[in-house]
Amino acid sequence: MIAYRVKTRDDPSCSIVDAELVGGFDISFVPDDPIHAYAVLVVVRVKDNAVVYEDARLVNLDLPYVPGLLAFREAPHAMELIKHLHETHPELEPTVYLFDGNGRLHSRRAGIACHVGVLANVRTIGVAKTPFLIPDEGITRESLAALYSDAKMAETPGSHCPIVTKKGETIAEIVRGAHSKVPLYISIGHRVSLDSAVSLILRLTSNAHIPEPVRQADLRVRQHVREYVKNLSKDSKEALSDKEITEDQQFNLGFYSREMGTFIFGEVDYLGYKDPQDGYKDSDTPGYIFLQMIKSDIEPLYSKFPNLKDLTEKKIKAVKKVVPEIQQIK
Repeated sequence: MIAYRVKTRDDPSCSIVDAELVGGFDISFVPDDPIHAYAVLVVVRVKDNAVVYEDARLVNLDLPYVPGLLAFREAPHAMELIKHLHETHPELEPTVYLFDGNGRLHSRRAGIACHVGVLANVRTIGVAKTPFLIPDEGITRESLAALYSDAKMAETPGSHCPIVTKKGETIAEIVRGAHSKVPLYISIGHRVSLDSAVSLILRLTSNAHIPEPVRQADLRVRQHVREYVKNLSKDSKEALSDKEITEDQQFNLGFYSREMGTFIFGEVDYLGYKDPQDGYKDSDTPGYIFLQMIKSDIEPLYSKFPNLKDLTEKKIKAVKKVVPEIQQIK
């Protein structure tokens, strides 16, 4: 559903390639603690790589890791940090935010960069050191290695190559910076074209392997975690490790949270949205895809989380009352 809201064109009002301020977000778990993590947002001034803003918070990650649904765990915390920056230091808001993760390089075309971009309505780019593999669409480790080799990227600093699915859809690019042969996987998050995203990343890696906003966010979040662990007493660490987690905490899916609930269940017009330019069929509408996502990803978890079935059925009933297009969909 997020994928339907992603804007894959540049904003005409600005050029991200020439951005003066660029944001970076990262999140890191506290060791031996299944709940707590640190989330960090930094803003870097590109001309001298100075960090002009940092916000770090200890957060609770109530959701378990489910492959393909990582954004549901992390996006709400990124949005809170972006909101705080907007409210307290609007003069330091970056032109674009970089995420150590994927955007449209995702089986649903909706990685964390897309989630945050759409929900917070900011420009975002996914900058992944590890690609999201989609074997059914021909995106495998072997195919990516072949692309890198065939394009002779190892011998060509500052080169890039498109990642194309079996159906001919370009969803990302492999980028090699000027100072490392290790590739990055760049994909659109929101309100940015892929060409502009690649151009910006090449600019930011002219003197380093990793774009400075991503690197600084990673360095600082790890430092906050180290300091937090250092300050914990042995007893408090043991208490954290033994803390019980309820089923609701374990799988309080993102769209049951305040941010996602408001977005998915509040924007009725969007659930019935079709863009004639894209030639969507009835079965491609977001309302239909919402129910198919429930069927394919959520229902198989009912046996593990008994309360999840009742929560899901209540949400489906609530949506069907206000969205005529999915009244008859089973």
